[in-house]
Amino acid sequence: MLWGEQQDQLTQEARLFLASPEVVFQELKKHSERAKGELLGRDDRLETVLVKRNQHWIWPLYDLLDTLAREQVAIPDKIDHVLARWATLDDRSDGKPIEGRFTSLPIKDEFRCLVAALYGRGFVNNAFVLHGSANAKDVALRCAYYGKGDITPNEMKAGYKRDKEVFAEFAGY
Repeated sequence: MLWGEQQDQLTQEARLFLASPEVVFQELKKHSERAKGELLGRDDRLETVLVKRNQHWIWPLYDLLDTLAREQVAIPDKIDHVLARWATLDDRSDGKPIEGRFTSLPIKDEFRCLVAALYGRGFVNNAFVLHGSANAKDVALRCAYYGKGDITPNEMKAGYKRDKEVFAEFAGY
């Protein structure tokens, strides 16, 4: 990379660091359109965007992920590090967790479920793998299974019984 390109990149990163969520959303949208929906894998935005600085960043990211073509997202070899990273988000307002948009989960867990449902299938050692299971303790890992697993009718009943609207929202991603 040439010095001018490095300086340009640093300036852009500094601008994004100080930017409002709306500016970040526009930058991520442009970037994701170029990457054809890959926000994990070769594109690391979910792995590098500031998590602890401001919980308002989650809204434009949520909107962006929700608009991706589900069949065109990357197939990462793992997602646990991304889910763990977003679990650290301070999602409290006035001492209470901020509610999710479509479920009874706090927004950080609903967002983690969205990430898991989108990227829940990986490719490791020349084989497809699921990054979650129906019996996982972490709801996000269950959403990975609901979103990308081959679920039987009995598993659908059990998933809905356990996670109700969370299962309904993320099944079949």
